[in-house]
Amino acid sequence: MQSGLFYGAVDSIDGMLDRLCAVLGKQTKVIATGGQAPLVAGASKYKPTIDSSLTLDGLRIVYHRNQSVPRRK
Repeated sequence: MQSGLFYGAVDSIDGMLDRLCAVLGKQTKVIATGGQAPLVAGASKYKPTIDSSLTLDGLRIVYHRNQSVPRRK
């Protein structure tokens, strides 16, 4: 049961990446992020780069960019 859920999720992700790479080209960079990224990336046929803090880095950048924007009253 667990392996079916795991490989079903990995195949689902690989299927989405197949479609994206077909449109964007074979040179498309794939990056895995999140708590289960190392596990999923290891089973994916794309072998993506793993960046465990990508989402947090993006949120930090958005926060800092919004600090210089004047607030409306």
